[in-house]
Amino acid sequence: MASERWLPALLAAMLVCLVGSAVAQGQTSATPTAEDSEIAPLDARVKEFLDKVAADQSQQAYKDLFSGNPLFDSNKRSDALTNLIGKTAELKTNFGECLEVERLSAKKVGSRLVVLRYLCHCERFPVVWYFVFYRPLQRRDTVVQPSSSWYVISVRFDTDLERLAN
Repeated sequence: MASERWLPALLAAMLVCLVGSAVAQGQTSATPTAEDSEIAPLDARVKEFLDKVAADQSQQAYKDLFSGNPLFDSNKRSDALTNLIGKTAELKTNFGECLEVERLSAKKVGSRLVVLRYLCHCERFPVVWYFVFYRPLQRRDTVVQPSSSWYVISVRFDTDLERLAN
């Protein structure tokens, strides 16, 4: 008889625990981290770039990606960029149209460097893209730029798929 009195209370306590646990898990997974909020705009820039590359707009894609980047204003860099644009334009001929892009990794290195890696699934062969973004420190004697000013400091692609397993 005594156990019959405790049974409703025990069931109610278990129900409260289950509901509370489910709510807590939902809140934890739904809350974006500070890192996610920093990487999301960079991911959007890369996806926009890769969409333009897939649409045979390589020159415009690089122009937009490097827009405002002081590293790529010099003549020395423009030769390397011209070469990279040419190699990028050959991707479709060599590997087929890019049908799907998948982000493989996003790694924050320290507080001012982000490395993003993507796999472009082409018709005949996949291509791996690497993007490195840097948020420079501002000197005290210069005009302060917004802290969200991320520059692309490196872009490359290859077909070294074995490196992905490491």
